[in-house]
Amino acid sequence: DMGGDQMRAFNLQYAHIAQQSSASAMVTYGSLSRKHGMPNMAQEWLARIHTLPSVPVIDCYKKLKEQIKTHLLPPASQPDLVAALDVIEGVNMRALSQPEFKSYVLAQQAHIYAILGKSDDAMKTFRQAVQHSANVPRARA
Repeated sequence: DMGGDQMRAFNLQYAHIAQQSSASAMVTYGSLSRKHGMPNMAQEWLARIHTLPSVPVIDCYKKLKEQIKTHLLPPASQPDLVAALDVIEGVNMRALSQPEFKSYVLAQQAHIYAILGKSDDAMKTFRQAVQHSANVPRARA
């Protein structure tokens, strides 16, 4: 028989698991929508993540990747590229705990700068991406 404190801890653990599953499902639905050429629906699914009280960092990162990919769907227009940059610039880079997360986001930002013809910004940002990936084994391969 579980005591009151044990039962609350048990319920809290399962509530947290449910939130993680919900966040993961929202990212998956966003990804599937993007892959099927429905960028508006993808953005709607990805925006729903903000309705959850807490979201694991990995799901925040996956959401960010999907948002960027959605804005870069061909044919990506100037407003799409600017929207992707806005998403990236809104990221708290300190919250991205893994170096490969930071490296990916910075590399995407550099890619967008290059497409927009901002070669100085692209090179500067790409150098930052490489610096963050210096400790990632596959980045050196």
